[in-house]
Amino acid sequence: MANAIEIRQRLLDWLDERISLREFEDWFVPSTWSAHRENDPEAESLADEIEMNLSEYSGGEQSLEQLKGSLRELVNSVRPFAVSFRFEIPQPPREITLSDPPERIGPKSEFGADLDESHFVAYG
Repeated sequence: MANAIEIRQRLLDWLDERISLREFEDWFVPSTWSAHRENDPEAESLADEIEMNLSEYSGGEQSLEQLKGSLRELVNSVRPFAVSFRFEIPQPPREITLSDPPERIGPKSEFGADLDESHFVAYG
């Protein structure tokens, strides 16, 4: 099956008159008939749009100039795509230090001195 780039290139070949419409259709039909089975949503969507426009042209709903205009828009269109990526914002390392051994950690005064029960005032 043709991918979206190949489909656009062949379509451009017809639009720029390097090949005939018949030559394009002869390439297009067998190259895209299984587009719905492939894992290429862009190629499938592009093939569907081209097929619809060709059908409207052959049914008399579009003139040749309308067909060319519609298909030229497809050639020039850029389909949106999604890119998945993951990034992390680095965090600065955090330094954790204990200034006193764990058994000495307790309430401190505003000047850093150890406090014991005699320094607490009970309000009641």
